[in-house]
Amino acid sequence: MALTPHKEKLLAAIANPKAKGDKEILEKAFKAYEKWIDDLNKLTSKGEKRIEEMTTLLNAYKDYLEVELITNRGSPFIKRQKGQLKLDNSVLEEFLTFLVHPDIIKNLPDAIETGSQTAFMSLSFRPTNIVSLNNKPEIVLKQKDFPMKKEVFMMRYKKQHESFPISSEVIKMFVKEIQHFINATWYDPDEALQRGSFT
Repeated sequence: MALTPHKEKLLAAIANPKAKGDKEILEKAFKAYEKWIDDLNKLTSKGEKRIEEMTTLLNAYKDYLEVELITNRGSPFIKRQKGQLKLDNSVLEEFLTFLVHPDIIKNLPDAIETGSQTAFMSLSFRPTNIVSLNNKPEIVLKQKDFPMKKEVFMMRYKKQHESFPISSEVIKMFVKEIQHFINATWYDPDEALQRGSFT
């Protein structure tokens, strides 16, 4: 799975022959993307301060991509297809991977993987007849990609970008839930005593 889902979507859009009229703005978007990632990687702050700085960078990049480039300068194709091309929602998907950082979340395991992961959506057994129930059944797996275990839906329209940017308080609450999960999963004794259980 891609650890840089937004980068992958931008490169795919640049290479898409149907988006050739938007190649210039998509290349500008890619340069802005590289700067955004570079700025995220240069942060030295910790905890809530880091989340606030990351959210400011996220809002600046999303506003530039979605409003300045796509909405104000994009062709009808890119405006109509940005959701299908996943140019906007992949920004948040990639941003979430940056929250999984030891300067934000304590007690992270050493071998943690970030990015899109495949999870089972359903599992069913499909016997061909009643007699086949005694034999090895046919198993049908339906898979779905999830960026993280919790889904966060943040709908933002053009008017809302400036007046109602993504709030660092929402991101902080999200990180708090992740931290709670990490503490419960790895049996932090202080958290267990506070809760009265290990789960």
